[in-house]
Amino acid sequence: MLRRNLRLESGEIDIVARDGDGVALIEVKTVRRSGLIDPTDKMDERKLRRYKRLFAEYFSIYHKQAPWRGRIDFIGVVLEPRPRIAHYRDITGRFE
Repeated sequence: MLRRNLRLESGEIDIVARDGDGVALIEVKTVRRSGLIDPTDKMDERKLRRYKRLFAEYFSIYHKQAPWRGRIDFIGVVLEPRPRIAHYRDITGRFE
């Protein structure tokens, strides 16, 4: 993990993690109870567009010189009745 709760002009990135020669920007959504709403319901097209803007802003600030690869991941967490975590890799396609 490179950073947590990174605030940029376009918004906040929950987790920035290194993965091999690339970087994953990770959005994390948590719901308390299963059945009321699924964490994936909280990720919509508008939020994906915002994350793409955050991705471009992050790379323009932190990786100007290096040829970095990256992707956007989503982690959904349900706390009750039994905790479970789902990790969705590369939800919008890779960026270079």
